[in-house]
Amino acid sequence: GKTHLMRAFENYLLEKEPSRKIRFVSAETFTNEFVDSIKNKTNREFKEKYRKLDAIFIDDFNYLRNKTSTQEELFYTISELIERKAFVCFGITTPFSLKEGFSDRFIRLIKGIQIDMPYPGFETKRKIIMQTFEKANCFMNGDLVDYLAKSEVGVNELVGICKKIILMKQ
Repeated sequence: GKTHLMRAFENYLLEKEPSRKIRFVSAETFTNEFVDSIKNKTNREFKEKYRKLDAIFIDDFNYLRNKTSTQEELFYTISELIERKAFVCFGITTPFSLKEGFSDRFIRLIKGIQIDMPYPGFETKRKIIMQTFEKANCFMNGDLVDYLAKSEVGVNELVGICKKIILMKQ
């Protein structure tokens, strides 16, 4: 859902102004590009590539946990983009305030622009659970589906639980 929502924002921005310089990248790709820029001594080009954007979307942000050098580079990149009023969007699984492995300075920067998306509601989670079981041709009792849908876990974790149940049942 996060990636889909981020792509919708990206498409909206491009529709409004097709000439915008927009980059959608996973945190892993950003990290790999940063490391390569150090190895290849192309750090200046790397910085220009990211700091001149009109919008940046970084998916799977949790990947940056404990990656101090990448966080440092991203801190300066995001700071510059924010100063230029560029659109900045991160996809992260859990609320940022609960994550360890990020510098305090980085957390303060992100918290200033953070918007939490609540977990999906009961009906949405129930539908996702049912679809997961149906795809596996696995019948599940409605009480179990309701029990799982009431839990306070994210969709990815919920699907993982369903897959584990399916495997156990098989």
